[in-house]
Amino acid sequence: MNKVPKGSLPPLPNVIYVTGLLEQTHELTEKLRSFLTRGVRDAKQALETRDYDKVQTLLDELKDGMPEKWHRLVRQVEMVSHELAEQRSGKGYPSEMPPKVEVPIPRAAAAAPSSRRGKAPRRDSSRPEVSSAAAARGPFDAAEYRPGGSFGTSQLRFGTSGYHFEHWCGTYYPDNLKKKPKEQFKWYAAEFDCVEINATFYTIPEASQWRNWKASAPRESFMYIIKANKYFTHQKKLIADEAFTERWETFYSRCQLLGDHLGPILFQLPPAFKCNAQRLADLATVLPKDGRFVFEFRHPSWFCEEVYSVLRANDWCLAQIHLHNCSEGGGGKMWAGDMQSGWHPKREEHSCCSWGLYYRLHGPSGQYIGSYDAQEMQAVAMEMLAFTSGQGQESTTQRRAFCLFNNTDAGTPPGAISDCRTVAHFCANPGQLG
Repeated sequence: MNKVPKGSLPPLPNVIYVTGLLEQTHELTEKLRSFLTRGVRDAKQALETRDYDKVQTLLDELKDGMPEKWHRLVRQVEMVSHELAEQRSGKGYPSEMPPKVEVPIPRAAAAAPSSRRGKAPRRDSSRPEVSSAAAARGPFDAAEYRPGGSFGTSQLRFGTSGYHFEHWCGTYYPDNLKKKPKEQFKWYAAEFDCVEINATFYTIPEASQWRNWKASAPRESFMYIIKANKYFTHQKKLIADEAFTERWETFYSRCQLLGDHLGPILFQLPPAFKCNAQRLADLATVLPKDGRFVFEFRHPSWFCEEVYSVLRANDWCLAQIHLHNCSEGGGGKMWAGDMQSGWHPKREEHSCCSWGLYYRLHGPSGQYIGSYDAQEMQAVAMEMLAFTSGQGQESTTQRRAFCLFNNTDAGTPPGAISDCRTVAHFCANPGQLG
């Protein structure tokens, strides 16, 4: 968007979101209030679909085109919108913003090998591969399985990337749980013992919300995995300056309010952010040494020995991700940027830290869609069991393996639920691993 002369207003983007926002943002001047009012009609549609990625893109374009003095007001618009959306989703329970929009499942394509400049250390290459016979046998049916709880153990954790999805009603939740995030959370937590909280990526909730999350945990063992706010990963891009440090202190102090229910904190970097090992290393001056931090890289340049050395030196975890890269909405842009389809790094490679192994699977058929086959899930289960048993390691103290599924957008039950049940089943029944 072209820059506009100082003091004038930029053209209105197609979507300025959140009905009622103007009345609550008192800092907006009458000029800006009038300017934004023209987008209210489209705002209603944006809020209903909660297509936050699209909205954020438009807001970024808006800030590019407006005078610097308006930027603070646009940031305030963003913060108020998140609070309103959270209130709509059910106060007092972990809200997930935004629910992903259901999309049709495209044809699956063969996974291409990943491209890396270095390799992470292997745990043990001598372990046998899962046999095709073992993958095929067994009566286990994830679609029919509703256990008393897929809690795993204190060392094995299974869950999904969020739980508050309206399109899960009728495919996982009962139909009558639509618009009832409190009841959806209870249903989810009756089966699984951890969940990724996505809301913290978009805003830093007030302290009261964190206390509510802690009080909502159904058991002492239940764990919240917190997604680091996008300010650190997408806006600052890991530049640990004074502003970063100040915001981090607020964010981390809020995380601590979860007490024993706090799991790892996940830093998800954007696909366009190429490797900068020095910035990663500089985070050690800000992040507490006793914290549990996981890094998910979405540009292939990060998968190299220079980065692995930084992770090992700080005992930070390298997220091991699986994805199928494809174009967004049928356009030319790939949702995972330059990443090739498949594992990053290879599934059997080490996570770089002593305390945790973190799998994050985004779907085998596209962006957040598809369900993994039994052989793939058995292989993941083998790696999780090997890591927590301390194979090749001197100590097993506090070693945990996490497996989180982000393929939440389609399936009955959703792929994330089905796959989560499957890998939990194989971890509980190692005799079926071949």
